[in-house]
Amino acid sequence: KIRTDGIIETVLGNRTDSCNGDGGIATTAGIGTELEGIGVDDSGNVYVAEINCSVIRKTTTNGNVVSIAGDGVIGFNGDSIPPLLAELALPFGVFVSSTGKIYIADGGNGRIRCVGCGVASGVDDINKLQAFNFSITPNPTSGQHFAINITSSLPGEVTIAIFNAVGELVKSFQCLPNKSYNIELDAPAGYYLVRATTPTQTITKPLVMN
Repeated sequence: KIRTDGIIETVLGNRTDSCNGDGGIATTAGIGTELEGIGVDDSGNVYVAEINCSVIRKTTTNGNVVSIAGDGVIGFNGDSIPPLLAELALPFGVFVSSTGKIYIADGGNGRIRCVGCGVASGVDDINKLQAFNFSITPNPTSGQHFAINITSSLPGEVTIAIFNAVGELVKSFQCLPNKSYNIELDAPAGYYLVRATTPTQTITKPLVMN
């Protein structure tokens, strides 16, 4: 932050790659090293999207920090739930409207999420999640091998596409529902997005290869 007198100061973070310090002094909190989006509300509170912690945190004008969305687990567990119980996946942007609504670019889930909007249509997302979903195990991986487990009550094949961090297609293949597939991804360590598509629905989840 650059103050009105031209002096620069830190408002959040202690230079450590960690996810801690909620409820305490903002400048002693660990916030990780991958920060993409910052928002400011009309009162001067600062909101930060922490990619590797999968949370949105708020630094108040009195210098404290608190998480306001995300439970720290990379994934998606539905809408219409308390924001601190919601899973985010590599959130990279945050915007605060003049009415206090907080919009989150939930990159790994391919969604714009909202805290304070009261979106009733979140029930539809939960119903879709129950009809079609997939998991990646282990995630993070310790190498190039992992399994994709598909659960679906929807007809038709599932297309799996894996993209790297810059959006390039790395691997694509067809799957049958309600089966498990062992995958070898000949690619370097890093962040990837795994997209599963049916004729009526698409779900995207992050994959971390160490």
